[in-house]
Amino acid sequence: MHTGDSLGRQKFSRFLTRDKDQNNDRENCAEKFHGGWWYDGCGSDINDRFQSNLNGLYYNNATVGDYMGIQWTTWKGKQVSLKGSEMMTRPKIDYPITEPPADCQEILDAGQNTSGVYTIQHARQNMQVYCRMEPESGKGYIVFQRRLDGSVSFDRTWQEYAEGFGNLTGEFWLGNQKLRTLTRNWGWELVITLKAFDGKEARVRYEEFELRPYNYWLIVSDFTNELGDAGDSLGSQRRQDFSTPDKDNDNTDGENCAEKFHGGWWYDCCGSDISDYFTSNLNGLYYNNAAVDDYMGIQWVTWKGKSVSLKGCEMMTRRKWYT
Repeated sequence: MHTGDSLGRQKFSRFLTRDKDQNNDRENCAEKFHGGWWYDGCGSDINDRFQSNLNGLYYNNATVGDYMGIQWTTWKGKQVSLKGSEMMTRPKIDYPITEPPADCQEILDAGQNTSGVYTIQHARQNMQVYCRMEPESGKGYIVFQRRLDGSVSFDRTWQEYAEGFGNLTGEFWLGNQKLRTLTRNWGWELVITLKAFDGKEARVRYEEFELRPYNYWLIVSDFTNELGDAGDSLGSQRRQDFSTPDKDNDNTDGENCAEKFHGGWWYDCCGSDISDYFTSNLNGLYYNNAAVDDYMGIQWVTWKGKSVSLKGCEMMTRRKWYT
């Protein structure tokens, strides 16, 4: 289909309306043809008239008087009004895009400052993730866990934790297999935000973060408090396999910590020696209040102790070499 260029000859023309005539004709083209447009001419010389007017008077049939209606004369001629039209635009790209963004940092660097759900490509697979954008620091994080209100159960099977569950805009676990795929190359850092029922917040950072094969063995190191004094509750569980209620990989004989505390996590111990218990569990049972039995709920023991469950938390990661 060859519609032709009906707008090109009107380049450099001023936009006209019936109450503002800015062309050189004695007639007001916008008034005469009932719509604002970039008219170049509409005088007695019919060969010097405009070739397009997509804002003209609407007709319920095609046949019209010369140049009336919705006009694209290089396609249908001057006596045919169109049934409809649509004009749209997009930014021009000054360089070729060779591949989709690999993480949230690349999306932030491309100018997207708003936190939300985006599509990245990792290991040649498209993946939807929630990006936590922090333009003030120039950092974009992939969020892989969030607890808010207990609307999503984290008492899940091994397969569910492997594949992920929940809603990316609410409570969710991104999936151990996705985390394994993400963190096996380049080197990643881990940032965790914690919220307590007393209104206090804290943020901690681990310089190194990775999940190793098979049982999603946890690697974390080089801890710092970024906000508050929550302390390092995860470091003691490094080099620990992930456990779920249906797959016990903890170090306690005769007890399944994930089953006992209702959530998949990198538990080390939960036996009779309470001094040797795990010190974190951000996937535990959600409580609507802070006071709980020892080690129940969402736990970060070095901050609030073993008898306090947190109101919420978020775990996120980004590539270290951006720093």
